[in-house]
Amino acid sequence: MWPREKMITYGKLPGGKYMINWPIEGNDYYVNMIDMDAAERAEAVRRAKNHTLCFVHFLQTELGFRTLGLADDEFPTGDRLPFYPYHRESRRIHGLVRFTLNDITDPYANTLYRTAIGVGDYPIDQHHTRYPEWSSLPNLYFHPVPSYGVPLGVMLPVAVQQLINSLFNMVDNLMVGSLDLNGLAMSAVIVANKPYTIFTCLLFGLTGGAGLMISQYYGAEDHKTCQGLFSLQVFLSLAISVVFFVLLQLLPRLMK
Repeated sequence: MWPREKMITYGKLPGGKYMINWPIEGNDYYVNMIDMDAAERAEAVRRAKNHTLCFVHFLQTELGFRTLGLADDEFPTGDRLPFYPYHRESRRIHGLVRFTLNDITDPYANTLYRTAIGVGDYPIDQHHTRYPEWSSLPNLYFHPVPSYGVPLGVMLPVAVQQLINSLFNMVDNLMVGSLDLNGLAMSAVIVANKPYTIFTCLLFGLTGGAGLMISQYYGAEDHKTCQGLFSLQVFLSLAISVVFFVLLQLLPRLMK
């Protein structure tokens, strides 16, 4: 670890102040607050604050920084600590794209770099030692990485796709409803959506199952079987589409 002088200089701020951000054996405090209720979170924050105050006491008494203390003009709180804790790690969204260390070390192995909207330039900074079972985790401490592009997909939750689809359907209903004076058009749209929903579920199930099987054979490097499964998926999707097209064209005429 760095000597105490470098650690203090690392967090030096204007106005003779210092940021307390000492990793590993500093003021890191591990706690999983995601699934806690309000009372449990309050207790966890209290213990985290106590840990920080103990660390400040350690700086003053053991490391000799006796003139340093918590600033009284930063946060209008009784303990002079921030309103909210700094969550170094938190639960991540399930993005449209999964960005891994391999995408950073070998960015041109796939096409994610083409969708980059930002630049990252920082090592993989994992503070594992505060985790009770840190010894079982991979060694990623300050893993060196080059500058990398952050793809747009990591910031878009998967739910956005469904949200866009739902908004499209809502706008469609609003448009039809604004032109429908007796309710017949809206009723027709609702009836027509039923076979469309069945058709969509069939295709989703088919492509999802085929994608799962293709990924398994791809991992086994059996590319010939992957091609065969993909061709079968396309053929079945077209066959289902033709069947629904014929039925939806004939049934309304037969029901007249």
